[in-house]
Amino acid sequence: MRHLIHHTSGLRDQWALTFLSGRRLEDVITTDDILTLIRRQKELNFPPGSQYSYSSSGYTLLGAVIEVVTGESLREFLRRPDLRSARHERHAFSRRSP
Repeated sequence: MRHLIHHTSGLRDQWALTFLSGRRLEDVITTDDILTLIRRQKELNFPPGSQYSYSSSGYTLLGAVIEVVTGESLREFLRRPDLRSARHERHAFSRRSP
């Protein structure tokens, strides 16, 4: 988990993978599409923990882990009262939600 958060996992970035697959930003791209692309990677860019390379893939995977573990959507999980703090009020879900 630490490597996913700190961009040291070695995973390729989901947007690079998306473009390499022939998709465009204008296309509808779901989380399931991205997870499929991540699963299809044959190897990592580098061994986990050995380098830093920004990758949105790690955050997408972390969101999927939260959903599996809690049984809630990421949006529902982040709305939990026990997670509300000044720091969490700034994430994208709170900003758009009443």
